Amino acid sequence: MSNIRGQGPIAGFISRAVGRVLAWLVRHLVAAPAAWVFRAVCTPVGHFLRDAVWAPARRAALDTGRAVRGALSTARETLRAARRDTWRALVGPPQVGDARKTEGSAARTLGRTTTVPSAAPASEISPQHGRTAERG
Repeated sequence: MSNIRGQGPIAGFISRAVGRVLAWLVRHLVAAPAAWVFRAVCTPVGHFLRDAVWAPARRAALDTGRAVRGALSTARETLRAARRDTWRALVGPPQVGDARKTEGSAARTLGRTTTVPSAAPASEISPQHGRTAERG
């Protein structure tokens, strides 16, 4: 039993040394070359793609979007004008003045005409017929 306890710290030193060697190998055989490839190859290629490919494509897409928006706006205005002209051709030009101008109450006569030709337009305020509000 005493031998097992005596070998514990030695096994820890050995496993730590093996771990350090493996970390050094990974760092120098994998991480350093990957970092170099990223810095020397991927970064310049990415900058070339950004400046020579994506930036002009983005500008072209923005210009196309503006042109389409302008064309749609013009088409929308043309359609509104055609609809307005068609309505004027069918109905006539809009009347000058107040279209709701009537003789009397529009609420009681339901617009410009009355149901009975001899009916006089009534007041908009109904009479109280002798009832007055008390103040108190």
